[in-house]
Amino acid sequence: MYHEWHQGVVGILASRIKERLHRPVIAFARVTEGNEAGMLRGSGRSIPGLHLRDCLDRVVKHAPALVRRFGGHAQAAGLTIQESDFDAFAQAFALAADALLPEEARARQLDTDGALETAYWTLEVAQMLEAEIWGQSFPPPVFCDTFRVESQRVVGEKHLRLRLMCADRRIDAMRFNANDALPPRIRAAYRLGVNEFNGIRTPQLTIEYAGTKYSGWQKQKNARTVQGELERAIGEVLRDKQFEFMGSGRTDAGVHALRQVAPLEIRKPLPAETL
Repeated sequence: MYHEWHQGVVGILASRIKERLHRPVIAFARVTEGNEAGMLRGSGRSIPGLHLRDCLDRVVKHAPALVRRFGGHAQAAGLTIQESDFDAFAQAFALAADALLPEEARARQLDTDGALETAYWTLEVAQMLEAEIWGQSFPPPVFCDTFRVESQRVVGEKHLRLRLMCADRRIDAMRFNANDALPPRIRAAYRLGVNEFNGIRTPQLTIEYAGTKYSGWQKQKNARTVQGELERAIGEVLRDKQFEFMGSGRTDAGVHALRQVAPLEIRKPLPAETL
């Protein structure tokens, strides 16, 4: 995608859109000075399953004239192209990504630790979880359960504050960077954490995913197109204050061969007897 935004934000923008769409993304901005003035310089971010540098290498091997220079690794890369070649590059990149990205990698996968008994929704347990040291190979636990939505309201323009009911327990929850209204009953993946307000600390759920389906490749009847999702994601990013200095201009998806927006697959933990 190409837009008249500042060169300094294309990397984080590509990362944000990649997280939203679960698709490899390259964001371009026009170079305004130096030997490459007038060209487009891009920054790309990929998803597990697609080596981004190898994908660009495939483009270059099939159409050497499209890319002036490029470099990177599996999850991130940078490149420079002529502005007049944007449409041709967008199509070539989409075709290369479609050929290299395995079908099973196109579903956004969220592994969970299963349900957490409501008796453990306590400040003590939440503090214990927050005190642990988590990392890439040792992520914090994500739980899942079915909830009744008792109340919901938008806060900070782009977040959703919720009051949820599960079994006989009510608890507050936050869904960040998503303000779509939820149905009365949801299946949600969440983390247990601590909310502090006016010096008072209480347990709170952070919603990682919320929907009416538990798992699989089900598609909503009114699923948005990739272009629609892209425009929605860009709009959300542009509303972020750190992007206020970005200009306006042309936006192109450049994902012609990757039409289906990624579904989400939530995987249950294996039963104990299979471990």
